[in-house]
Amino acid sequence: FMTLVLSHVLEHFDRADQVRRQLRRQLLRDCAQLGISNVVMVVPGETGYWSDPTPKTFVTMGYLESHQLLACEGFKLAHHA
Repeated sequence: FMTLVLSHVLEHFDRADQVRRQLRRQLLRDCAQLGISNVVMVVPGETGYWSDPTPKTFVTMGYLESHQLLACEGFKLAHHA
């Protein structure tokens, strides 16, 4: 497989403290080692986020940028809708 899809996963992590940031980076590092060249991350928009009581973090571009997740472990943001 060349692509990993994480659909509606990131928002269920607690705040991006050091441990959780390390887990995300490790996931991307493992993908690179396995030859996975694309990681698709789908998160809910504002309406979807606020209509579901289970998410813990509202993931935005600002969130990804502030936690150095726009480009890390050899992956970089290629598209944003």
